[in-house]
Amino acid sequence: MGLIFLDLSNDAKAQVTVKVSTKLWLKKVLANFPRKMPIIVFSHYPLHPETPRFAVMNSGELFQYLDDRNVLAFLSGHYHGQWFGIRNKIPFFTNVRLFTQRGHGPPLP
Repeated sequence: MGLIFLDLSNDAKAQVTVKVSTKLWLKKVLANFPRKMPIIVFSHYPLHPETPRFAVMNSGELFQYLDDRNVLAFLSGHYHGQWFGIRNKIPFFTNVRLFTQRGHGPPLP
């Protein structure tokens, strides 16, 4: 099982893009993974382009490295509401927020 933890932070911005250095790092890491190896990708920032808020603006540039891999799921945070989406039959999950009031969804009990 391959676990990939992406560092997509750039200057503490709420909305981010994938840096060239991150794409080069991912390409290098994936070169060491067999193509059929199951992979789970973690990112603080949501990678699915339809996430309601804070989706990585150029996440499609990462998918060019991951679309032909055995990715089981994408897990992310930053958007404090719970959200689920699918792209190419792969699930994308955002976390349920830990704070009861953050303005990104209805209050939790």
